[in-house]
Amino acid sequence: MDIYFLGQGAVRIRGKKTTLAVDPFTKIEADAALLTSYDEALSQLPKVNNFRVVISGPGEYEVGGAAILGVGVGGITTYSIKIDGISLFHAGAITRPLTDAEIDKYPNIDIAFLPVVGEIASLIAKLEPKIVIPIYVTKENIDQFLKEVGKEGLSPKDKLTVSREKLPPELEVIWLKA
Repeated sequence: MDIYFLGQGAVRIRGKKTTLAVDPFTKIEADAALLTSYDEALSQLPKVNNFRVVISGPGEYEVGGAAILGVGVGGITTYSIKIDGISLFHAGAITRPLTDAEIDKYPNIDIAFLPVVGEIASLIAKLEPKIVIPIYVTKENIDQFLKEVGKEGLSPKDKLTVSREKLPPELEVIWLKA
């Protein structure tokens, strides 16, 4: 699987059989567009090429072998995605801490896309992902985030290529370039 950060909260996840775009706002190809905030992201859909389906709210979905669970949280939709044997979690632009009941809906997360806001370290500790990819990154907030999670000095990468067999045994933070 290849993962690309597109800026803001947007990511492109390219699996073996399908490509997903979460909150796309740039011209890319994807089989499905997942929207965490329906009103904001809907205006960006014309920029996504060849998508077969738009997922824009809570529910259970399947696209090209990828299982997707959308859960409503404070006016947005967070997503759990199972693709190529890897479980991903996209928090969107969450504006409040997740409750324990909400976190329980996302067991065994391998990769978490989390906004660089507030006390994110406590969410990381509760989710226990193998990899965290920060989203909503700015020059002003990335250093503080890396310090908070104990990963100072990281440099951004172009993409993440990962498979189930190559997941790290302990938490890694992967900062991706837009």
